[in-house]
Amino acid sequence: MKHVVRAVTLLLLIPFFCLTVVRADKASSSQEPEEKAKFTTGLVTSVPDGDTISIYGNDRRKYRVRFLHIDAPESTQTSGLEAKNALAKKIFGRRVLIQWVKKDQYDRLLGNVYYNNRWINLEMTQEGWAWHYKAYSKDKAPDKKIAAAELKARESQKGLWSKPEPIAPWDYRRSKKTTSAAKRDAAPNSVNKKADILPANRTNVRKPNILVSPR
Repeated sequence: MKHVVRAVTLLLLIPFFCLTVVRADKASSSQEPEEKAKFTTGLVTSVPDGDTISIYGNDRRKYRVRFLHIDAPESTQTSGLEAKNALAKKIFGRRVLIQWVKKDQYDRLLGNVYYNNRWINLEMTQEGWAWHYKAYSKDKAPDKKIAAAELKARESQKGLWSKPEPIAPWDYRRSKKTTSAAKRDAAPNSVNKKADILPANRTNVRKPNILVSPR
């Protein structure tokens, strides 16, 4: 009798175990695998602005690197040249370590830059030469550190925060795109207007042929 009861109990538990396994499989498949960080070491050969560098890697390849978590002023906007010089003073001509996961659409490494165990992304923000790039913030520990550093730099009026009403780089880039688009839209209109005017100024009437009768 006991054997029968055990057999019935096992039969009743089989669907439960199967359902649990299926749910576990679904849960595991819904979680995206974490991307592993890569490391590249190289000599800084140029500093175009406050959040971008070019390096010559130990593997003899050239890389362009965009700093993660931060956005510095463009080189053509207020404080842009100062931010560029501040970054160049730190790492230009020096060998740095890049911790990165992926590249952007411009084939740049998106990463954290380290020199002598110093996190340069954070330093640029602490000194007031960069914003926390909130648009790409994932609310992780690095972003929280950068956000706190920006707030402290603002309160202390360091770097670009000493200037009146600094414009965020993403707003500056957006305004430039809008201006460029407006110019492009205006250009064809001006050409068309000229084209409309030209026929009016030209005389398309042919001169009559004057026939001279023989005398």
